[in-house]
Amino acid sequence: MVDEAVLEGYVVAAGLEPIDIEAMGGVEGLSGLFADAEIEPAECAAAVESGLAIAETSESSMAVGVDEATGQSGGVVSFAEASIADGAVESGLSNIDGCGEITITMADGTSVTSTISEVPVSIDGADSAYGVQTDSVIEGTGAMSSVTVTALVDSLVVTGSAIGGAEAASGAEDVAQRLVDAIAAG
Repeated sequence: MVDEAVLEGYVVAAGLEPIDIEAMGGVEGLSGLFADAEIEPAECAAAVESGLAIAETSESSMAVGVDEATGQSGGVVSFAEASIADGAVESGLSNIDGCGEITITMADGTSVTSTISEVPVSIDGADSAYGVQTDSVIEGTGAMSSVTVTALVDSLVVTGSAIGGAEAASGAEDVAQRLVDAIAAG
């Protein structure tokens, strides 16, 4: 497993400002986000929670950051075993097929309806990569679109995320590519 300080070095080398995850409650704090939520269809609950569950239950280290000029974000996760990283990437991609539309009703009654679809991406130097566009309607707030690109580099899972319209896909892809390049540069 790669040390968190090394992962943070990749984040900085990619031009991102590191975010202190532990100050925000860590992965454990994020996993509680859906604790009292109702997810429909019910079989998609595991898909919504899978990434956090893998990070929470596995020995891992993580670093994330944000591009303060664009608001785009990215991160790198290292697992103790390469097979866990492979599984995290594979499960993320397989979840797109069966859960193309999801409604999450939070404990306070607010609902979010999301349509999820795969978008084509190409990340040089990655073992594999895929992109996911999520178009959401948040009750009482409005609509939002985001793209997350996930790439596998050896036993590291790299993500790049951007919010917005058509430019979100290229922004998320750019962040993921910068992180993969930083990893390659060592």
